[in-house]
Amino acid sequence: MGKSDRKPLSRNEILDIIQSGIEDSMFVGIAVAYDELIGTWQERISSSTGDFPNSGIQATPSQRARWLDRNLLKPGQKLLTALEDDKRPYLSNWGALYVNPKQISDKKMKKLKSQLASLHEYVDQLWMDLNSQIAEGAPITGEMRYEIVFDLVKFTLENCPHVAPTRGTYDGEDKRWVGDLPEFVTHAYHHITNEHGLNRKGIDDLLRIALKDYLSVTNQSGT
Repeated sequence: MGKSDRKPLSRNEILDIIQSGIEDSMFVGIAVAYDELIGTWQERISSSTGDFPNSGIQATPSQRARWLDRNLLKPGQKLLTALEDDKRPYLSNWGALYVNPKQISDKKMKKLKSQLASLHEYVDQLWMDLNSQIAEGAPITGEMRYEIVFDLVKFTLENCPHVAPTRGTYDGEDKRWVGDLPEFVTHAYHHITNEHGLNRKGIDDLLRIALKDYLSVTNQSGT
């Protein structure tokens, strides 16, 4: 099936999918937990790079690696080299016409160099990890998509006992799985990512894997 042409549901319409059989007074806590889950993921996506419409920066691993190398790794290494002990005289305040209120002591300089080296080491490790992803051809946000679906499955089955832990019934005509769990996960996923163009089969495949993993972890059975 191609890209989803179904109209996105509102927050309340999404929650209606799983409220059946639960009194309004009891469902308030579930709705609050849903809002917290959605907010957590939306914040995580907006503060990271990826190919979601609401990603903070839309960049591929290759683009990120080049940016890190050009803007942090090379300049950082150059700065660390310039701050080596034998270059310390360049920073001497001796002979200055005015007292520099920002004069840095040897002790403070050592601490700053250590912090800068730690930052450089972190960025270098990130750069190497990105290059490993590139070499392996890993999807840009494939792992995050799976984690979102897994969290939605976990949320639904732990808060709504009446929702069957299955993918539902397959509709051959519409070529999709029909049921409370797949319906809720699909629309909640769109609510989080704003990625309404992801084809329905893509979410179905993620749901199949996430549901299997969740049932395995909790020692349950489902289909």
